[in-house]
Amino acid sequence: MEWLVLLAVLAVLVIAGVAWLKSQGGVGTGDSETPYTKASALFSPAERSFLGVLDQAAGYDYRVFGKVRVADVVKVRSMADRRAWQRAFNQISSKHFDFILCAKDDLSVVAAVELDDKSHQKGKRGERMVRREAKSGANAGKAFWGCSSFPKCTRIMQHHL
Repeated sequence: MEWLVLLAVLAVLVIAGVAWLKSQGGVGTGDSETPYTKASALFSPAERSFLGVLDQAAGYDYRVFGKVRVADVVKVRSMADRRAWQRAFNQISSKHFDFILCAKDDLSVVAAVELDDKSHQKGKRGERMVRREAKSGANAGKAFWGCSSFPKCTRIMQHHL
């Protein structure tokens, strides 16, 4: 019985402390001093609609995850040149896949889905990446992703999957 009273007193103190912090502007007041605000929705209407279709198609054998960072799916290989590794990582660190389809038992990635919606028409994003194969040089025969408008665009991304 003593523990129950002690727990109740502790709960009251915590609630009182949180209320006091809120009154002082310290916890979740909305008029925060941080530059962040809650997004209205995780998915665009088109993404949300597609998620429903993808969930149905995946059935019970697969799980669907949304807004997954490319760097969480594709890893940069170890390199002796740390700067080269950082450049490669920077190319993928702030990008995301709209959806990832994973095997239900071990959550291994089965497929990545990127919807071709209006968000891709902003700046450099409009250049579509296509799978290509190097024809000559040290990388002959290796797959990579390159701009569809080559040679106007020369961005590439190694294909590791």
